[in-house]
Amino acid sequence: GGGKAKKKKGGKPIPPAFQRLFATSRAVVARSGTLPARVLLRHIDAILSEKVDADRVDDETSNARQTMAEFVYDWHLNKYGLRKMAETKITEMLGACQQLRETDSAIHTFGRLCGLYAPLGDEAMHFFMDVFAACREHVVDPKRAGGATPTPAPAA
Repeated sequence: GGGKAKKKKGGKPIPPAFQRLFATSRAVVARSGTLPARVLLRHIDAILSEKVDADRVDDETSNARQTMAEFVYDWHLNKYGLRKMAETKITEMLGACQQLRETDSAIHTFGRLCGLYAPLGDEAMHFFMDVFAACREHVVDPKRAGGATPTPAPAA
């Protein structure tokens, strides 16, 4: 009989930047079992904050910055320890970005930084990370910016 072709367990293939890092070439973006938005946003914040620190060290030591895919892969490997678990968690995170991208601009932008849809190039990613670092240091946590506190504008 001419039955239907078997449907793949996941969604579309993972972005090319991740494919070269994964142990298997058949990895796909998860369509179920993905992260809730609040957990995804916590992970995005941790990843971006830690990448700012890693980029600063790379810049100070004249090393090339990691791509977002490389950093996300290493972040998950450090968090979960086992390669198979880290790769499963990455596909779940990418799946959550795919599912929730229209609900939150941070999720949408992170998915683009990871090359999941409408990918941003390395130059745009570096620019984004530099702006994110400046906002984090000068707006969110002025003490990280050398202990200086913002000077109030003079009264008119």
